[in-house]
Amino acid sequence: LMERLSEIGSIVRETRSVMDLGSLIHFLSRIRVKLNDPQPSLNDLIRLMHPTPALGAFPRGEGALRMLWEFREKLGAPPQFGAPFGVTWQGEFRSVVAIRNVSWSGSEMRLPSGCGIIRESRFDREWRELALKRNSVKALLGV
Repeated sequence: LMERLSEIGSIVRETRSVMDLGSLIHFLSRIRVKLNDPQPSLNDLIRLMHPTPALGAFPRGEGALRMLWEFREKLGAPPQFGAPFGVTWQGEFRSVVAIRNVSWSGSEMRLPSGCGIIRESRFDREWRELALKRNSVKALLGV
């Protein structure tokens, strides 16, 4: 992500911090980009950010992204899972990646979860992390 964003501006990455969410912790990495002129469109910015390596294919390539979308469709993951959500306010664009979300249709509710798999990942730990993520959202919703 940092490499892609460095092509459009100068980057300031804040020190990574830990966000304590009660039943689990989350690493928080804030990134600020001062855009070069001419500035890219919001659509171009979103395409650069989505999907992030933690939620998508790495290395990022057309074939890997196509496989990711096909796999997510088979699993029934909502299209907005992991998508950037942003707002422009007083000349600044702020964006977050929506990795925790709930979607529903009628009486059916979906609570997707995922994890970033790397070579060093251990299946049992990743599986446990998925359960912790879902359970933390369930606890917040009282279900």
